[in-house]
Amino acid sequence: MPPELDLKKLTDDMNTTTTALRDAHKTLTERVEKGIGDAAQITEKMAKCEKALIDMDTKFQAWNLAQQAKAKGKEAKSEEAEEAKQAFWEVQRHGGCRPELVKHLKRDALPSESKAFALGVDASAGYLAPLEFVKEIIKGAVEFTPIRALATVQGTSSTGVQVPKLTALPTALWVAEAGTKAETTGLTYGLETILAHELYAYFISSQAQLEDAAFDLEAEIRNASIIQFGVAEGSVFLSGNGVGKPKGILSYSGIGTQTCADSSAHTLAGADLMLALQKLKEPYQANASFLIKSQALGRIRTQVITTGGPYVWGPLAEGKPPTILGQPYYLSCDLDDDGTITKIPAIVGDFRIGYRIIDRIAIEVVRDIYTLINKGQVQFVVRKRVGGASVLPEAFVKCVTA
Repeated sequence: MPPELDLKKLTDDMNTTTTALRDAHKTLTERVEKGIGDAAQITEKMAKCEKALIDMDTKFQAWNLAQQAKAKGKEAKSEEAEEAKQAFWEVQRHGGCRPELVKHLKRDALPSESKAFALGVDASAGYLAPLEFVKEIIKGAVEFTPIRALATVQGTSSTGVQVPKLTALPTALWVAEAGTKAETTGLTYGLETILAHELYAYFISSQAQLEDAAFDLEAEIRNASIIQFGVAEGSVFLSGNGVGKPKGILSYSGIGTQTCADSSAHTLAGADLMLALQKLKEPYQANASFLIKSQALGRIRTQVITTGGPYVWGPLAEGKPPTILGQPYYLSCDLDDDGTITKIPAIVGDFRIGYRIIDRIAIEVVRDIYTLINKGQVQFVVRKRVGGASVLPEAFVKCVTA
């Protein structure tokens, strides 16, 4: 509908023309009935009125269509605006929008500089999407030499223990029926002394950290110390020098030695383990165990006693430890890797008889809240007192690469 059309004037004109047409029709009817007047002139006037009404009706229909189109336009614009709003928020929240809404993302309709919320920027809504904190500490495996599990362990309430030891046996002699018996000599004793040494771990923590930590920090300190005590013990029980610490099995001169036969690759073989086991006195063989480095064990597992015969390594059986040559074995991370000369990748022996461990204080946690109180700090000392010695070095044989 053209904007200049006046709906009120159009309505008035239609009313006026309709009245004139009605009057003309009435006049024509009266004159025709009376047989007077010029009927042709009145008919012409009526035709003009009818034409004017038709024109006005056409204009009115055009106006009506324009109003309908205008209403539809407003509805379409409203729907388009709603889709544009959806497209905007989908982009802000997810970095993109549905394909049918892409048409509403007009770059030229955006300001020259725009800001977007992003998780990667803390100040730009990143703080509103925090990560979930899992109350679990991931802890890797810790290797240690399990001599404590194999040796004899006893407690003590003193600074150490002294164990009497038979150092030599007499020689039995034969005598004739009426012969004179000479005194038997050679029976001697010694005293094996095992002192307790202190092993400790020392930590400092702020009081606030202890109060606010998501975990029981004191328990974590204790548990971590216990694990590392096991690592330190295993190492020193194997090769400690006895100075301020226990003396290890390999530090005694009385331990037997089996030299590995492979002098070119300097590696340990199943035959070496067999000869080392046979070097033990028979009473020790019955309860002997192997302590071996993992690298050497991998090679031993593939070897057979004789061509086509059984493996040196015994397969696992339910309820029984794995074996080598029928004897249980245990892994030691503190033994040497073979492959070079004068390395010790394995030992065999009766650990229960041959090595003794004493515990003076198992585990003690000392919490000192006073010394560093002016700094708001707490000291923790985790300690134990332990000793160890090979009371019978002859109960062990070490394998040494040539």
